Amino acid sequence: MTNRQYNDSELCNFISEFYFGDTTWERGRKAALQGGSQADNPEIPNTFAHYEWKKGFVHGAVHDVPKGTEVEEAEVTGTLPVIEVQVMPVRSFWAVLNNQQIDRHLTIAELARWIGMSEERLCEGMMFFGFYDPDAIPMHDRVAV
Repeated sequence: MTNRQYNDSELCNFISEFYFGDTTWERGRKAALQGGSQADNPEIPNTFAHYEWKKGFVHGAVHDVPKGTEVEEAEVTGTLPVIEVQVMPVRSFWAVLNNQQIDRHLTIAELARWIGMSEERLCEGMMFFGFYDPDAIPMHDRVAV
């Protein structure tokens, strides 16, 4: 598995797409609902956007099946392994918010309003990754994304 570091502008674009418009994943899902095929993927091959569109297309084709359509069911015999998974927020997201707060000289209230998040949730996430002290006061240390 390879990890990719995103720069501030890429993460901000992702955040703005997520909050204010269709994401690449959502456009792929809509293409599946409109009867398209995976060959219709408009994104550049071997890019993150290409794979996100493809994942959205598969989700739309599998999970958003209109009612009344016959779905073949399979029966699983035996036991499946149990895997416990803990989902944690991505540190890079919070690191970008920390750096943006420093660069734009934003207060906690202004930053929360800018990204559309409650101040409590913002402080909780920033304290979790050590960007704010335990009293929810910004440390103002730029960090690597």
